[in-house]
Amino acid sequence: MTVSAARRLARFVVVLARRSTTRNKFVGHVRVRLRDGRIVEESQDHPRAAPDSPMGRDEIASKFLGNASLVMPADQASRVSASIAGLDTEPNLRGLVEALAL
Repeated sequence: MTVSAARRLARFVVVLARRSTTRNKFVGHVRVRLRDGRIVEESQDHPRAAPDSPMGRDEIASKFLGNASLVMPADQASRVSASIAGLDTEPNLRGLVEALAL
């Protein structure tokens, strides 16, 4: 989905905050009313990337690229991602800093 498409869709989104019955537990629930009147719902007891639902490396990289591409060109975001992935074998942060330079 493009950023402009997401912004158009966001006009139809209403966010309602509800307290969890468990302290510091962040739950999610989404209800979508389709054009034909049907309602589709889904709940999640814990957010993605929480200890109960960890993200894999590919999911983390994909999420990073999606977010970073909002503020930098996609090829630069890819270079930053590759630099982060290789940090354990680099002697310093020079490659990452260069990749981050706008």
